[in-house]
Amino acid sequence: MPWRWVPIAGPKILGAAIILTTVVRFVQLARTHRLTKAAAAESKDIELSDWVLGLILPAAVYVSFVVTGVLYLLASPQAPALFALSLLFLLVVALRRAWEMFQWIATKVE
Repeated sequence: MPWRWVPIAGPKILGAAIILTTVVRFVQLARTHRLTKAAAAESKDIELSDWVLGLILPAAVYVSFVVTGVLYLLASPQAPALFALSLLFLLVVALRRAWEMFQWIATKVE
């Protein structure tokens, strides 16, 4: 049986990994906050959408990741569904953020 060679993490390891990586991302989000605040002080290019897409929505997703990790640690059957929803939401936020960055760059090129 070829599947016996595929490494599988149990729910506890997966939950701990989700929580650990989310904590790292929260730390990086604090740096993003400092940089956004400094950029807002220097320029008028920082809008409300920059704060929402760069800080508020990612923080909400990270909270859902922490909840997902806890649900995995508790072996809850809802954990995979919340994990999938959190990943999809993070993807949508990242795509929207990339689109706004593309539009900003396009307005700066002459």
